[in-house]
Amino acid sequence: MRLPEIKNKIGLTQSIFGVTKALELVSAVKMKRATKLALGSRPFARKVVGILKRLSEYEESSKEVPFYFVPAEGKKILAVVIGSNKGFCGLYNKNILKFAEKEVVEFKKEAEVEIMAIGKKTINYFKKKNFHIRAEFLEVEDYEKFEKVKPLAALLFKYYREGEYQKILLYGTHYFNPFFQVPRKIQVLPLKKAVFAEMLEKLAGETTVEKRCEYIFEPSLKEIIEQLVLRLIEFEIYHAILEANASEHASRMMAMKRAMDNAKEIIKDLTLEYNKSRQAQITAEVCEITSAKEATI
Repeated sequence: MRLPEIKNKIGLTQSIFGVTKALELVSAVKMKRATKLALGSRPFARKVVGILKRLSEYEESSKEVPFYFVPAEGKKILAVVIGSNKGFCGLYNKNILKFAEKEVVEFKKEAEVEIMAIGKKTINYFKKKNFHIRAEFLEVEDYEKFEKVKPLAALLFKYYREGEYQKILLYGTHYFNPFFQVPRKIQVLPLKKAVFAEMLEKLAGETTVEKRCEYIFEPSLKEIIEQLVLRLIEFEIYHAILEANASEHASRMMAMKRAMDNAKEIIKDLTLEYNKSRQAQITAEVCEITSAKEATI
């Protein structure tokens, strides 16, 4: 390779290194904020799931069953999938989208499945796969504020109350640490005791032993649940989106760090090649000068 070509490649790689370093720094700041929100909300999320689990147990002995606990008559399933708006985040989108697609394909063998897509990457992915997208949401990062989730949750409740879907599932990414995030599924509706028991175990990291106590409900269990469950599930969705945001920024930070490391290695190899070529060129020039001098003597 000629010296100008090597020099040009070094310059281009240094430019890529600068861009990836900037993205890595931005992602680190965003990850810190998103992680703080996600981890900070976990104790309350654990409490929310515990309350829902206890309410579902009381529902079993209640004569008046709110619609949240009753399987709808609809034949369709709604899959809510949380992806990102932007790329450069490693395998984050691929992992959650492939995970959701695999389950959706299995569900389609027995029922019609529709998608509620959150994030541009999710929308584009399922459109290319020719899945029916029922609703689209783009403001993924804006959901850091709890109020932003309410229209989304209200829409899910509207669909289920009207009997359009037999089941509503939420697919997101659970954040463990900057190096490890796992796709997961949550059954939003109908509410099931077994689902909450599993969620409690995942949130706590181990099986949670709850203190048992009896409650007296006033005015009635049904009226309390009608008011309470919507708020609890809103927070459940909110927490899932916070976990997904933290996972996205962590994946992007690690992807940019790996890109920086690769750029460093390439620059090192190209610099070594440039120095060797330059040294060979200088040696050749010295030999030419010496040969010319000897020829004149």
